[in-house]
Parts: sequence; structure tokens; C-alpha cells
Amino acid sequence: MATLLNRSLRVGAQCARPLSRQMSEMSAEAAHNKVTFWTKTSYGMAVAVGALTVWNVYVHMSHGHHEHDEDAPLPAYMKIRTKPFPWEFDDCSPMDLKCKR
Repeated sequence: MATLLNRSLRVGAQCARPLSRQMSEMSAEAAHNKVTFWTKTSYGMAVAVGALTVWNVYVHMSHGHHEHDEDAPLPAYMKIRTKPFPWEFDDCSPMDLKCKR
């Protein structure tokens, strides 16, 4: 008899549960406000990151680029040859048009 009573109490408690599971104990309005807040925060951070990226590219591009001096000899690491190239100008790379003159 006690087992039957316990089982009926458990079934009754299960029927009293809401059909949807709430992830927190806040109201639907408070949940909506929190979602809205985090959505606006995400958009704001995306705009801030975009602005920071544009500023960083501007700063990088405003500096002068350090080009190699035409008359100075190339550093050793830029002209390592173990054997000559198999074309007419054997000391020139394929894209070095100044060397082929």
C-alpha cells in the first residue's frame, strides 16, 4: 500500500512540472532584457574591434617601408646558389628583370 502511495505521489509531482524547462529562475521579461543586453554588447564589441583594426592598418601603412638599396650588395642569405640556373642568365632569378639587362 505504501509503495502504491509513493508511486502515485511521484506521478502527481511529474505531472505538475511545467512543459518547458527554464534555464534560470528569472521571468521571461528579465531573460529578454538580458539577451538584448548581450546582443547589443556583442554588436558594440564588433564595431570596436573593426575600428581598432582600421586604426592599426592606418598606423602600419603610414610608416615608410624599408626598401633595399639598389647599389648595396645583397645580404648573404638572399643569394645562396649551389649551382647555376638552367637558363641563359644563370645568376638571375626568373623574376629579376634588372639583372637580365
